[in-house]
Amino acid sequence: MYLSLDLEKVMVEWIMVLAVVFAGLNNIILRFLANTRIKYNAFLFNSIMMVVWILILLSMGGIKGVTEVTILYSFLYGLITCGFIFFKNAALTNGPISITSLIGGSSFIFTTIFNSIYFKDNVKIIQIIGMVVMVIAVVLVNFPQKTGEKTTLKWKILCAIFFVFAGLVGIIFRFHQIDDKAHTNEMMIIASAFATIMLLAMYGVSKIIKKVKNAKLEIVEEKQKISAKTVWIIIAFAVASGIVSCVYNRCNIFLSGAMPTILFSPIFNGALILVSFVAGLVLFKEKANVVKIIGFVLGIIAIICSSGVFGLVNF
Repeated sequence: MYLSLDLEKVMVEWIMVLAVVFAGLNNIILRFLANTRIKYNAFLFNSIMMVVWILILLSMGGIKGVTEVTILYSFLYGLITCGFIFFKNAALTNGPISITSLIGGSSFIFTTIFNSIYFKDNVKIIQIIGMVVMVIAVVLVNFPQKTGEKTTLKWKILCAIFFVFAGLVGIIFRFHQIDDKAHTNEMMIIASAFATIMLLAMYGVSKIIKKVKNAKLEIVEEKQKISAKTVWIIIAFAVASGIVSCVYNRCNIFLSGAMPTILFSPIFNGALILVSFVAGLVLFKEKANVVKIIGFVLGIIAIICSSGVFGLVNF
C-alpha cells in the first residue's frame, strides 16, 4: 500500500486494513455456515444482521442529528441493501452458484467506472492497468467448475440486476460522504431499521406467494421441524456476521469518501481475494490449482499497480 508519513493518510491505510480483515472474517463466517448444510431463510438471516447493526451503531454514538439528506440516503441505502439481498438470493436459486458469485464479486467494475467518470477522479494509467488485472484475478480465483448446469434468460436477467445493485452500494457510499458525511452513523442506523422492516415484509410476502402457488398446484407441503439447537446456531452465525459486516461497511463508507474509487475498489477487493484465498487453504483445506494460484499472484500485482507502492500514485 502507498506509504505516507501524513497522519491522515496513515489512518486511511489502517482503516483499509481493518475493513479487509473484517470483510474476510465475514466470508469465513458465511463459509462455515454453508458447511453446516443448515437451510435458512436469507430474509430472516439478514434482518437479524440488520438488528445487530442497529445495536452496534447505537453504542457508537447513536443518533445525534438527522437532516432531510440523512433520511434520503438512509432510504436509498436501505432500499439498495434489500434489492441486493433479494436479487442475489433469486439469482442463486435460479442458476449456477459459482458463476452468480463471480458476477457479484465483479460488481466493483461498475462502481469504479461510474464514480471515476461522475466525480472526475484523477485516474492514472497504472491504476487502469491495476483494475484490469484485478478483474482477471477475480475471474481466475473464482473460476467456476464445470457443473453442466444450464442457464436461463430469467437467471441472466436476475444476475444483471444483482450486478447493478451490488455496484450501487459503493456509489451511494461515495455520494453520501460528499453530501452528509457528518451523519454516517445516523444514516446507517435508519437504513438498517428500514432494511429490517423491508426484509421481514419480503419474508412474509414470499411465504404467502409460496402458499398460494402450492394451493394452485395442489401441493401439500410437509412442515419441517427445526430444532431449537439449529435455530440458535443460525442466530449465532447471523449475529457474528452482523458484527463483522457492520464494522467493515462502516469502514468502507469512510474510505469511499477518503480516497478515489479507482484506488479504493481494486485495493479492497484485491486484498479481500488474498485473505479469502489463504483462509480457504488453511481453514477449509481447499486445493489451490494453477488457475487459482495465477489469480492470487495477479491480485497482488493489481494491488501494487492500484496503490502505488513505489510512489506511482498519491491520494
